[in-house]
This record gives sequence, C-alpha cells and structure tokens, in this order.
Amino acid sequence: MIGLRRQIALRMRESLRIPHFTYVEEIDVTEGCEAEGRTIGQVRGTTSIAALRNSDGKVHPQPPSDTVLRAGDVLVAMGTVDALKKLEAMFVPGPARAAGSV
Repeated sequence: MIGLRRQIALRMRESLRIPHFTYVEEIDVTEGCEAEGRTIGQVRGTTSIAALRNSDGKVHPQPPSDTVLRAGDVLVAMGTVDALKKLEAMFVPGPARAAGSV
C-alpha cells in the first residue's frame, strides 16, 4: 500500500504536471539550524515551496518568499534530488552541523 505522503506527492505531480524527476519532501525547521530566522526566499534555492506548516499547526499553501522561518515550522518543498539535498543541509541543527555530519 502506498503511504499517504506518497499518494499526495503523486496527485500533486499529476495535477500540476510536475516532471517525474521532481520529488516532494517535508523539512523540519530545527532550532539553531542555518535556515532559522531567514526567509523562504533566502533559503529555497531552485526548489519550490508548496506549503508551510507553523508550529501551531496552521498550514500556509504557497507561502510568500518573505515568510520568516521559525523553529518548529515544517516546509513542504518540491525539487530535484540535488536541489532538495542542498535545501535540507540548511536545516541541520547547529551542533550536528558544527560536528561535520552534513
């Protein structure tokens, strides 16, 4: 059985005519990560941000690029594997980043 996230991603691809090499990921904004306190426009690179869920659970579809990211937020990003890896690297918590785990 296909998971819910996978079903949503497949339906989004079909409805938006997104190429099959595009992937959808949920990325947690962790405290102390490089992206915390920055805007979506500053971090997104070549990915598209489909939605932002705040720590209070409120979902913002297609948030504006000037939206500031806070710890506890979750991004729904779409892009190629390489673009998503670059984006995800900005969300590694501070101590793990300093230890060179990325």
